[in-house]
Amino acid sequence: MRKIAINGRFLVRNLTGQERFAREICNEIDKLVGKNQIEIIVPKYAKNLPVYENIKIIKFGNVRGHFWEQVDLLVWLLFHKRICLNLCTTCPILKPGITAIHDISQVVHPEFFQTSYGKKSSLWHRIMLKSIIMHKKNLILTVSNFSKNQMIEYLKIDANRIVVLGNGWNHIKKIQEDENIFLKYAFIEKEMYYLAVSSIMPQKNFKYILEVAKRNPNCTFIIAGKKVGLTEEEFDNVTVKNVFFLGYVTDQELKALLVHAKALIHPAVYEGFAITPLEALACGTKIIVANSSCLPEIYKDSAIFMDPYQYDIDLEQLLNQEFKPEKTLEKYQWPLFAKKLLDSLKTRYKK
Repeated sequence: MRKIAINGRFLVRNLTGQERFAREICNEIDKLVGKNQIEIIVPKYAKNLPVYENIKIIKFGNVRGHFWEQVDLLVWLLFHKRICLNLCTTCPILKPGITAIHDISQVVHPEFFQTSYGKKSSLWHRIMLKSIIMHKKNLILTVSNFSKNQMIEYLKIDANRIVVLGNGWNHIKKIQEDENIFLKYAFIEKEMYYLAVSSIMPQKNFKYILEVAKRNPNCTFIIAGKKVGLTEEEFDNVTVKNVFFLGYVTDQELKALLVHAKALIHPAVYEGFAITPLEALACGTKIIVANSSCLPEIYKDSAIFMDPYQYDIDLEQLLNQEFKPEKTLEKYQWPLFAKKLLDSLKTRYKK
């Protein structure tokens, strides 16, 4: 296999779904490759880096933000003649290499990106997508058949270029839950709340939580997630008394919340995958998810499905439905997708 260099910018970014995908895939790849067979290139200012047995970490360049990929990473790739593997959608425009496109919300739903920053981000991502499309010899990775089909429909990408991987749940088992969150937020009573977790963005449809909470006043709803600058979505002045916003929580706090929730509610109207419901299943927690985008494809018999625009529901009655998480947990695991990725690279990029 030709030499692969992984775009390591995900190691200096906040941990969200795509960064989790990149980190866990790299952890598993490290177990499958030979010594120094694959390199991860990171900025010189990267801190708290993972320790790999076989993957070599190389620090190069001090440019900040997206421009590190376009300047420093590009220079390194050209000088060392490597194929770049980008696991978080963004890539060097002039040499995109192999890129994981988790979804194409910027193309399908431009209305999600409402602020000035959001519109600039959407434009930037669409420019990168055009570059990826133009380099027809390179593989494209994605995380669901839903995303693959959207790329074929909207971007006219050859289906043979696209390899469908997915997300896994294995990491959640290694995390020790931090029960102190129940002391920090004394109003959260174990086994007595519904949990929603995600960045606060329009496609996540948190309005659903608010509307359902109004109709279920005896239930408590906890929302954990960071606000982002892509949207005008605003929840600072919410007056629904049984809805509580925690903001960002650590992995350890999140696991504690998942373990002790009555159910995780995921009402998103657009997703490329949605990893948190998978984490909830691994914690033994029931999940209530929207019957939209990729969610029925991934969660099938393991979820309780609902209409994300129908608010008049009885949550207690919903939870009486049977769900079977075993097949989903068996299918979606990091080691399986790391092996599939490496097999695809070996086939496509022979020496």
